[in-house]
Amino acid sequence: MTLGGIEALIEFARRQLIDRGRHQSPFQQARMGRAFIAGETIRLWTRRAAQIAETNEAGPEEIGAYVNFTRTALEASALEIIRSVQPSIGLAALMHPNPIERLMRDLSTYLRQPAPDEALTEAVAWFIDNGQPLLQ
Repeated sequence: MTLGGIEALIEFARRQLIDRGRHQSPFQQARMGRAFIAGETIRLWTRRAAQIAETNEAGPEEIGAYVNFTRTALEASALEIIRSVQPSIGLAALMHPNPIERLMRDLSTYLRQPAPDEALTEAVAWFIDNGQPLLQ
């Protein structure tokens, strides 16, 4: 859900910039560059979390810790994308029926997972106590 919503948000923003003839502005390109980087960050964290969870190489505590890191990275990156898209599209991004408005609203709601600080500190504590994560 989240990854697909983020990909759709970036794509709608890209199309609207092109349709408005604003896609060649260096300011718009910088904003969209940050959005693309954040989107790829989410995709990489999500893919790696799935790989770790699907193998039998990690125990449940390590899987949980990596998933909590992924959750933290996903929230930060998704908020970066929203912060990049809003000024690129302007007021239209906040108005119904623009699909960007709905996507940003849905993502902002979904990102509000419980206890984000606790999830992060538990993940960090596990890796501090147990060594390197399965990143090799």
